[in-house]
Amino acid sequence: MTEIRGKNVLITGAACGIGRRMAHKIADLGGTVVGWDLHQPNLDRLGSDLKDSSGRDAYGYVCDVSDKAKVYEVADQVKKNVGEI
Repeated sequence: MTEIRGKNVLITGAACGIGRRMAHKIADLGGTVVGWDLHQPNLDRLGSDLKDSSGRDAYGYVCDVSDKAKVYEVADQVKKNVGEI
């Protein structure tokens, strides 16, 4: 199994449903969550919840993964702000 602790992990659709549950699991395992979703308020809430429950920071970015140009743009922002995924 891949070691998660200390790694940056990107989760698309992170603000709700399965993505949200995975974000909590990654944070519990010591990973840093980089969440992409369409809804900034839900990303903000996820970040607050992760900080409260696990003490881990999370980074939320609005990204429509059906837009290839947007994916590259947001990926560049993540690389600059958070580091490699």
